[in-house]
Amino acid sequence: ECIEGSYFAALGKQGIMLQFALPDPQARQEELVALAKVMLRRVELYEGAREALQLLAPTKRCAIVSDSRREVIEVGMSHNNLQQYFSVLVARGESGQIKPHPASLAIALQLMEGDSQFAVMIGDTDKDLLAAHNAGVDSILFYPDSHKDLYNLNTLLACDPTYVVSSHAELGRLLR
Repeated sequence: ECIEGSYFAALGKQGIMLQFALPDPQARQEELVALAKVMLRRVELYEGAREALQLLAPTKRCAIVSDSRREVIEVGMSHNNLQQYFSVLVARGESGQIKPHPASLAIALQLMEGDSQFAVMIGDTDKDLLAAHNAGVDSILFYPDSHKDLYNLNTLLACDPTYVVSSHAELGRLLR
């Protein structure tokens, strides 16, 4: 089983940080979700991402485990036509916890009828790697060159990922 952690950061190239001046937290959340849905329609996959998924699909069961809302993830999946590659999606609020708590990974494994001993979490943040560790699952740090400005490699390596890859081609070779 491969559990895809940070879907947006690992598969999509663009990232955006915005600050909203809406005083009501619910209104601010709704505005962020609406904006995310629009922005995800513009996200391109990383080079080799689709090919890696196509390589894995015949023999591996894959899930997305994300702290983002389901409706936002589904827009990104639909835009990039990725639904057929993932049998399970566990989104924010569905486990009652957020990463690095292992609950979302445990739910994904249960839904896939998987075993943590044979699973791997692919992620690009310390929360992804620590969630894998807390769930007793091997982890793969996805760290392409474009992440060097976003994430501190030493901080990520301190989470002790099982493997580190810098491209989806490398990921595909590792997981075959």
